[in-house]
Amino acid sequence: MIPRLPPLLHDEWRATAGVLHLDVGTVDVWRVDLDAAETAALRLRAVLSQAELQRADALRDALNQARFISAHAALRHILARYLQVSPACLVFVTGKHGKPRLAQPHSSSPLHFSMAHSSNLALFAVAGIELGVDVERMRPMPEMEEAAPRLLSQKEISLLEILVPEDRPVAFHILWACKEAYAKATGSGLWLDLTHTTILPRLPDDPSTWFALSTDSGSGPMPVHLLAPHEGFVAALVLRGESRPLRLHQFSPAAFDAA
Repeated sequence: MIPRLPPLLHDEWRATAGVLHLDVGTVDVWRVDLDAAETAALRLRAVLSQAELQRADALRDALNQARFISAHAALRHILARYLQVSPACLVFVTGKHGKPRLAQPHSSSPLHFSMAHSSNLALFAVAGIELGVDVERMRPMPEMEEAAPRLLSQKEISLLEILVPEDRPVAFHILWACKEAYAKATGSGLWLDLTHTTILPRLPDDPSTWFALSTDSGSGPMPVHLLAPHEGFVAALVLRGESRPLRLHQFSPAAFDAA
């Protein structure tokens, strides 16, 4: 029997207003439509740091500039609501492999976060433990086949080949999202050798076991949630700790006006 893919989590994303409180027993995941926030991108520059503005200005395409500004402004607004501070006052530093974190005076906060974006969709995950999130827009089959040798190990490519054909595109993007989220959760970032790291050494008969990554690095299983945040996208959330339930939030561009 050829194993089938696990079900992706399709839940209602709720608009959340007011002050936010970090619940140590859950993970908050925020969904942001970057194009919906694009009209506010010009004035959103005011909350970004000089380094963020330089990164935005380095992008030659106006649409990608607007999406970058919207994503980083949204992150600041979301974190500011947990910390009850102004979005512009937040300072970020990067770790050894480029993972961002809060700097003084908020570096002692138990808040951990991860961000990801693909096309017009961004996801932000916030929790009391280290975590990583990634989202990928579903690519056509020719693009998938071309990218697989650069993103997946030979073991993972072999796993795709035993799936029924209709499952392969989703499986490819799940593996890709899981691998990127794993790199963020572990702090490996761009230093992770994607083609020599196998996050799913075997395809289990029981789809429920897809919800824990067992890597070939000997680090042990790590809980993972698979998400379908919007039609045509798949996402993965990897946790460094025990599995915990998710709270799914829809970020509204109106929040920019409320700050």
